[in-house]
Amino acid sequence: MNYVNLEQVQKKMNTRILKNNILKYIFFIATTIGLVVLAALIIQVLTQGLSAINMDFLTGRLSTEASRAGIMGAILGTFWLMAVVIPVTLIVGIGSALYLELYLKRGKTQSLIQTNIANLAGVPSIVYGILGLTICPCYGLWKYCTCRWPDPIIAHFTDCHCSSAGVNPFSATAFNRGIVWNGCN
Repeated sequence: MNYVNLEQVQKKMNTRILKNNILKYIFFIATTIGLVVLAALIIQVLTQGLSAINMDFLTGRLSTEASRAGIMGAILGTFWLMAVVIPVTLIVGIGSALYLELYLKRGKTQSLIQTNIANLAGVPSIVYGILGLTICPCYGLWKYCTCRWPDPIIAHFTDCHCSSAGVNPFSATAFNRGIVWNGCN
């Protein structure tokens, strides 16, 4: 008894191998083009930008004059942010992991928490940023957002014209992708 037609399997296998080889070369060429463009950009930034980097730029404070501006404030801010965030996240992260694995009883709560962790781990951070940009204006938190955009830019990205009703136009749609907020369409 022969359940598999070996001739047909070999024919399909050869077709798949041919497709695999063609796509492998296409992806290799696409990756090579991307790497060449990246190398060109890095070379351009280094050749044009290295002359602007000096000790005044590295140690200078923020200034309204571009020629006097420095990045020391940004460097120190990043350092202190990491000095606070790393220990806190390690303590909270390891503590919650130990609690979830060793002490939380198996059941609906544990299953719900682990499902949420698995789902949130797969969401890129850009999605959280877009979510924040849609939630802040919608719930009146716009004044607390650190990334406020000027109204002309907001109006450019949205097609909703609810500003006459006192609604921020950005709260109507998330980059005009059909997300409806505050009764706008």
